[in-house]
Amino acid sequence: MGFVQAVESGFKNYTNFSGRASRSEAAYWLLFSLLVSICTGIVDAAIGGDDFLESEPGALNTGSVSSLILFLPGLTLSFRRLHDINKSGWNILWALTIVGIFFPLIYWTYFKPGDERDNEYGSNPLSDQQEGDVDSSQDNFVTDSDQ
Repeated sequence: MGFVQAVESGFKNYTNFSGRASRSEAAYWLLFSLLVSICTGIVDAAIGGDDFLESEPGALNTGSVSSLILFLPGLTLSFRRLHDINKSGWNILWALTIVGIFFPLIYWTYFKPGDERDNEYGSNPLSDQQEGDVDSSQDNFVTDSDQ
């Protein structure tokens, strides 16, 4: 999955807590969120709304707005990514602990490959073949013993 596809998928599935999401989708979403955060930080600094609590009344704080917009798609993507490695989405609650942020969630989200086969949460998001499709390219292979 490419960068644009991952961002589109994140916004299209912003209320979808079921199914699976690949590592590339999670990594590209993180990159997108980081780029948005950097851009909104620059805009905030330019318009004087650098800090939400210290900004002038009526000043637009784009960083807070973008964080609110990206929160739900990021949360649902985290659930779907955990489903990809056959873990319950509720494992996201590990983030409430110090240990959970650094080891399980980062490892599971960005380093552990998803299940190659279907699991209880759905089919592999990276599989090119749909269920029932058969690759017949090897059926036509002729060996020397067949001639």
